[in-house]
Amino acid sequence: MACFRKLNVLNLQQMVILPVGGGIMKRISEWWKKICGVMKTQSFFVILFVCIAALAVTAIYVTTYNRNRVSQKPLSDLYSLEGSMKKDENKADTNKADRTNEDDQKAQEDAGKTTAQETSANAQPSTQTPDSQKTKSPSGIEPVMAQKKDVQAKATAWKKPVDGVPGNGFSTDKLVYSKTLDQWTTHNGMDIKSAFGDDVAAVTDGTIKKVYTDGKMGVTVDLDTGSGVTARYSNLDNSLEVEQGQSVKAGDVIGKIGNTALFEISDGDHLHFEVLNNGKYVNPAQYVKY
Repeated sequence: MACFRKLNVLNLQQMVILPVGGGIMKRISEWWKKICGVMKTQSFFVILFVCIAALAVTAIYVTTYNRNRVSQKPLSDLYSLEGSMKKDENKADTNKADRTNEDDQKAQEDAGKTTAQETSANAQPSTQTPDSQKTKSPSGIEPVMAQKKDVQAKATAWKKPVDGVPGNGFSTDKLVYSKTLDQWTTHNGMDIKSAFGDDVAAVTDGTIKKVYTDGKMGVTVDLDTGSGVTARYSNLDNSLEVEQGQSVKAGDVIGKIGNTALFEISDGDHLHFEVLNNGKYVNPAQYVKY
């Protein structure tokens, strides 16, 4: 019985182990075939990966090597660079000191000139009034209020060219709106509103310099008042009382209010009055008051 049992156990182990061992080997063989197949089909990607890895390693090495070379720059170069920087700083300080000395010298010269001017001003008697001294600005430009006072001071004994009320004023620096032209433009004279046909008189003694019809301002008379000053009357009626070369006295009738100024025909009945000093337009308010 014992021998029979041993034989049965051996046979049973052979029957179990052999099939199990054979299945494992078969699976290993199948896995190996799959691995070989994958290696064959994926060989290109494996080679590409290896190349990329090699390039990365090479780049890292080259960068590290160059960095080490830069960090190992000779000390002599560093010393020369530091020396050049110090030279530039010294040069800048020298230039700054020179400029400071020049500014000081200029300030001293200006102070000396100012002192001399003040001394000469104190030595001469002042002819200015307290008001004019208060309104005078350091820049030499008088304030608006001072300019108005100056305009009134320049006013002469001229008579009014016509009885009426002021309209558009003198404006060469700023644009004014023109109803007739429907645009913004300059105005070289002053408009005096009056009735159509009213008499227009000579503002002062003088000579009729010119009588003509202007394409913009209509029938016009230029009165030479002397000293290079001309009084110009425009927008007159065609029926004039004077002719070129005639001498007139202040108050003599020159003509009448008309409507011949094409550029101001929408502004109503008025006299367009201008004053020229040596050919340059000036504000008529300096000579006549309304």
